[in-house]
Amino acid sequence: MDYTGLTTKYPVNRPLTDAERQNQLRQAVHVDSAQAFQLSVVRVDEQCLEIVDKYYEGRGALTAVVLLSASLVLVFFAAMLSVTLETPGRLAKDWLLYFGLAVIASPLFAALSWALSRDAFTYTHFPIRFDRMAQMVHVFRRDGTVLSKPWKDVFFCLAHGQSNVWNVRGHVLATDGLTVLETFALSATGGNNDTGKRAVLGFWEMVRCYMAEGPQQATKLVTQMLPIEHQRETLSFGFHLMHAQSAGAPRLFVLVYGLLCLVWAPARWLAMRTSHIPRWPVEVVASFGKTSASPPGRTNSKGGPAAGLASG
Repeated sequence: MDYTGLTTKYPVNRPLTDAERQNQLRQAVHVDSAQAFQLSVVRVDEQCLEIVDKYYEGRGALTAVVLLSASLVLVFFAAMLSVTLETPGRLAKDWLLYFGLAVIASPLFAALSWALSRDAFTYTHFPIRFDRMAQMVHVFRRDGTVLSKPWKDVFFCLAHGQSNVWNVRGHVLATDGLTVLETFALSATGGNNDTGKRAVLGFWEMVRCYMAEGPQQATKLVTQMLPIEHQRETLSFGFHLMHAQSAGAPRLFVLVYGLLCLVWAPARWLAMRTSHIPRWPVEVVASFGKTSASPPGRTNSKGGPAAGLASG
């Protein structure tokens, strides 16, 4: 899992690096990798290809870490308090100790609350929509607003994240064609090896071919779409989706990973249940006409498009 851009911000207002220039992926240039969709597609048709964000597959992991950490701290406090209460009058003597421990623990709980807000109490996913007809890219931001840019104007490149995994990033550049103003990432990630790199490039090739050559290959390739456009995923679906990530791994790893998913899945379900379903704003929906089933969104006070919330 790569949390670059989620727990730390992408660096912006900076020039493109040499590595980004060397690893540029051009919209009109074929990549020699087999196309792949990596269980990341929400919707694909003649009009658009919509994918999830790269954090979607790892949703719930931060929630699980936060809940387990908070539980350990609270159990420690409860055990100490239980021992103290067994001795009459001891609480009055030890109150300063407990006050000090509470002060020390406050930064920890603040950090845990911040980490939880990255995973829960937000949106169930942050979709990226490639509008083939209009040749536009729409990116649903974390704050609910939407970035909309022409497909040809986005600088795409192969990059490494915090976890040293491959992924494809899209940079919005200033008019000088050099300065990075905003960055987003496609959903596919791959290990730091040739296999992982080819997998990520295969995903990029699917997107590129869809936008540049038409929907025929993508609609044939995508055999299963994520049923999350208008609803939250179920507990069982989240479990099976996470467990699918271990496909092809050694049997022992699959077993251990499956046990981990038993803890991870409820945390993922909680993160999803406390989050809103993203809705595209009216500006994006209007460009689709009758082909889109998404309800209208809202417009932010600065005049740019922003998304509405869905309570269901």
